[in-house]
Amino acid sequence: MIIDKNIWLDLQAKHPIIHSISNSVTANDSANLLLAVGASPIMADEPQEMTDMSVISQATVLNIGTPNDSIFQACLLAGKEANRLEKPLVIDPVGVGASQYRKRKLLHLLEQVKPTIICANLGEVQTLMNQESSARGVDSAEDDLSQRQLAADQLAEKYRCTVFLTGEEDYITDGHRAYLIQGGSARMQQITGTGCMLSVLTGALATSTDPMTAAVHASYAWKVVAEFAAANSQGIGHLRVSLFDYAEQLPDLIKERHTVQVREVNR
Repeated sequence: MIIDKNIWLDLQAKHPIIHSISNSVTANDSANLLLAVGASPIMADEPQEMTDMSVISQATVLNIGTPNDSIFQACLLAGKEANRLEKPLVIDPVGVGASQYRKRKLLHLLEQVKPTIICANLGEVQTLMNQESSARGVDSAEDDLSQRQLAADQLAEKYRCTVFLTGEEDYITDGHRAYLIQGGSARMQQITGTGCMLSVLTGALATSTDPMTAAVHASYAWKVVAEFAAANSQGIGHLRVSLFDYAEQLPDLIKERHTVQVREVNR
């Protein structure tokens, strides 16, 4: 896949509204990232507003990082309306393996709505497939690449969607095509919410292109941003702010020299 800077330019020109049911830890950073790349965030989670929010937004991102019954009800209503309106729906099952409550509610949600893209780490993917998970709370241990690819491929086939498996190397599959994105910075693990921010970036790009292309471009962009931010930041606080600064420069940043690579994977 050829990385196309016009996708970011199109995003900036359209200025899409992205409705994100986020979590209390990362909502502010997710909203600021959307602003940085040229989108407009709505971070509403009141169930009674969901139909209206789905109508006025161009994509919906559901994140269960800090769940409760009201949040899951809002996710269900927003997801159904996004499906009805045929708008992109991104689901980020944060920490789904941390408790039976999360797992039960999330699996019920996936029975009721059809995701366009599922963004998850290995432990979350394994939990959704009822496999033995290597998750530790909302974190995930890295396993061998073949295991990661197989789990993501199976999830993509199960829900007939694009699966964006995040990690040191991102793996993106729709069950037919697959891509591996390498590079970035391990320092991203020091910042809370970088995965949540990646999910909303994916949702924003899904308003400008197909799901697979959106996920690949989001992965590529976030790893490029991470590389530049890590190389030019002195501490964790500076690194966090730098993510927004470099995200704002994405159309030009991707032309600069970096180590991020995208390659197609034979399945």
